[in-house]
Amino acid sequence: MWPQICQPCLQGGLMGTYRCFKCGKRVDMDLRYERVRCPFCGYKILVKMRAPTVKTLKAR
Repeated sequence: MWPQICQPCLQGGLMGTYRCFKCGKRVDMDLRYERVRCPFCGYKILVKMRAPTVKTLKAR
């Protein structure tokens, strides 16, 4: 069913946390569902949430 996903990912079952582009609600994606849609509004575009830490680099 999911040939491109590694076995440890399949065992955990959770793909990650996303945000719906239309309604803005937080969606936890699970590998048990075949379609990728927001469960609240049904929109198909989900944006992966970023980590809360900010990486600073020294400018040269």
